[in-house]
Parts: sequence; C-alpha cells; structure tokens
Amino acid sequence: MTRRFRQVDVFTDRLGYGNPLAVVADGDGLDDETMARFARWTNLSETTFVLTPTRSRWVPSMASDSEAVLRGDLGCSAKAASASPG
Repeated sequence: MTRRFRQVDVFTDRLGYGNPLAVVADGDGLDDETMARFARWTNLSETTFVLTPTRSRWVPSMASDSEAVLRGDLGCSAKAASASPG
C-alpha cells in the first residue's frame, strides 16, 4: 500500500526554524498500529493523518513514541501541506 506524505516545517516562515512534522495526505483505512509504525519510521516528533471529514474537528496524530494524540492545531499544518505545490 502506498501513501503520499509531506514533511512540513510549521510555526515559522523560514525553513529549518519551525517544528518539522509529517502529514499523510490519505490516512483513511489505516489502523492505529499502522499509523504508529509510520510515525516511528518518520522519526519526527509528530505525524498527522488526513482523514475524510466527519463531524469531528480533530485530526489524529501520532507522536514519535507512538502515543496517539488528538489535537485541533494540527489541522492547520495538514491544510497547509495539502495546499502547497509539489
């Protein structure tokens, strides 16, 4: 199974000065174990998985230690990553 992802540098407008995280553009169908394994593979502090919209406004994220985190602010990074070219 192939999933596109992008590494983004958030909370800055200068490359290398923010908080790097991974954004998986299509997280639908991934179970928690697969998300955690991917988050460990990226070796970044956080990985965000974009899912088909539901009533929830939270975006699932996995920390590098595989702890599942639900945070609303990660939606901003997910939106930026999906809107950026390339």
